[in-house]
Amino acid sequence: MKGAANNTGKWAYVRTGGQTQNYSYYQSKSPISGEVTSIVLQAWQIRSATSFTMQSIKLTVATDANFTNVVDEMTQKSIATTMTFTPSEGKTWKNVYYKFYFTWKNTATKSNSGMDVEKLTFYGPVTAPSFTTQPQDATYELNASVLPLTVKATGTPAPAYQWYAHTENNTSGGEPLEGETASEFMPSTAAAGTTYYYCVATNEAGSVASDVATVTVNPAKETGYSLRVSAAGYATYFNSEQAYVLPEGCVGYVWTEGDIVAKYVPGENDIVPANEPLVIKAEAGDHYLQFTTTTKESYKLQSQNDLEGTDEATAIPNDDAYYYYGLSLNKAGDLASVGFYWMNASGAAFTNGAHKAYLKLAKDGDSGAQSAMGFAFNDMMTGVGRVPAAAPAGRPFHDLTGRAVSRLQKGIYIRDGKKILVK
Repeated sequence: MKGAANNTGKWAYVRTGGQTQNYSYYQSKSPISGEVTSIVLQAWQIRSATSFTMQSIKLTVATDANFTNVVDEMTQKSIATTMTFTPSEGKTWKNVYYKFYFTWKNTATKSNSGMDVEKLTFYGPVTAPSFTTQPQDATYELNASVLPLTVKATGTPAPAYQWYAHTENNTSGGEPLEGETASEFMPSTAAAGTTYYYCVATNEAGSVASDVATVTVNPAKETGYSLRVSAAGYATYFNSEQAYVLPEGCVGYVWTEGDIVAKYVPGENDIVPANEPLVIKAEAGDHYLQFTTTTKESYKLQSQNDLEGTDEATAIPNDDAYYYYGLSLNKAGDLASVGFYWMNASGAAFTNGAHKAYLKLAKDGDSGAQSAMGFAFNDMMTGVGRVPAAAPAGRPFHDLTGRAVSRLQKGIYIRDGKKILVK
């Protein structure tokens, strides 16, 4: 059974002297690992301008580098281009050092002579590869520095490595990675996604695959959000994870105690904490909300903001005790009518958009939702804004002369000291 070549290369020797010359041309500096059943000395090349004849080759095997404990010696007198040395009967070569002597006779002159050894090959019992260190899963950000995936495998002879990449969690059918034949491998973070890596260790007794290491590269983190404000001059925004800076020209409103109230103003209170659903008033167009960090508490957390929001497009669970309102225009599509309106005829829940805010009001709550179909922002900011479906019981409406009204028609009414517009 063939083992790994322990030493390769050429070892030249030169000596001047008499007709018969002796020379120790190579001595190992480290032991041959494991048990060796034979050593093959291959490809002798004569490198002398003069003629000479080889007399003998002598191999000495010892358990120490100083050769004080010799375990075997042997000499071959018939020199060939390939010579095989095997342990003497009853002898075992295990973790041993070796050295060679040779003798030749110069048949012409006493000039220098030389010879090269091309290769030594060691034969012995082989064991299949087995991984003692497995590669580990890792997660990185895009273009981040990485730690190497590392493996270690035992086997006789020492196994060779080859790394593979796969699109699936599988050690079959992976793509071999060119040049990646070391025990360590540096995965790439140049592209976001998940790649499965494994290593195959191979020697003459077989091959074995390592565990799969899952390497995940996260997409680049968003640094902000581009908010599109409609021609009506309003938008809503919600982010449960990111605080942001309200840009110039924008004003952020919360809904509290049945009214829309400005709370965030650039240059004054322009850091909006995460989990703060807002109505944002600005010029029509795109406005960039730069993400930041803050320790501020949201008005939502302080129970001073009745708006809700969703990070993803979400079907809001319906509760019959509530009305649900989304940012919209009235049925006529008047830009000046922008506000919160029922998104369906009954005021039931609807599907809210990604990073959008909505309003959820109790039908019998103090917020005055009752059967109001909508709230026009521009009118509310001037004291006129609620759009009822009918006059609710209790909490009566009055016309501008102070008379109680039981049936509402188009016009302006007063309730709880506030002007109410019915369109």
